[in-house]
Amino acid sequence: MRKAIDGSRLRSAYVLCFASALFIVSLAGCKSSSGGSEAQSVDLNGAGSTFVYPVMSQWTSAFSGAHSNVRINYQSIGSGGGVQQVKNGTVDFGASDAALNDDQLSGMKPVIQIPESAGPVCITYSLPGLAKPIQLSSDAIAGIFLGKITSWHDPILTKDNPGVALPNTKILVAHRTDGSGTTNAFTTYLSAVSPEWQQKIGQGNSVNWPVGMGGKGSEGVTGQVRQTPEP
Repeated sequence: MRKAIDGSRLRSAYVLCFASALFIVSLAGCKSSSGGSEAQSVDLNGAGSTFVYPVMSQWTSAFSGAHSNVRINYQSIGSGGGVQQVKNGTVDFGASDAALNDDQLSGMKPVIQIPESAGPVCITYSLPGLAKPIQLSSDAIAGIFLGKITSWHDPILTKDNPGVALPNTKILVAHRTDGSGTTNAFTTYLSAVSPEWQQKIGQGNSVNWPVGMGGKGSEGVTGQVRQTPEP
């Protein structure tokens, strides 16, 4: 039986699965300088997950506000980029939505992985003319990202949403282009609900998306959705 997933009111976001973000802390230490009788000044540089960037910004701002000698810079570049920078030793910590496996850890200096947040991975759509959020079944979601469902008026979508006047317009898909733990979580979901996706595409931080426009980071994908012409 196909299970339809209910959405929220704001741009109709549909919860598909959960992603957890982790701190990847390098044991090489951080840069500091002595201020004589004053407290040492400390510079912490981090990079990685765009998923965690909003809460990371709040955390770093609050911590620096309470510790005036600590400056924290976090670059929202995607989980893959954050892991690579930790590996290269160019940052003190990284953030990834997918835990590093033994193979990845074997090629790195000693690090500590610390779970630090969790949240839903969502897909969004821009159909402002609708009076209420639509429902998307797992078959519908997989079909859209496989490129098999190309219109909002597809029979699978109309069956999931009886009585809803879906527009007969083309679906424009947006997806991540950078190495992303969010992509890993989403493609893990698609592989679980769609044998065809599992066989043809699989799961991982980066995949060969069958269709769609690419955006870098969560911000890039959000921008693609916002720029999509209204039907």
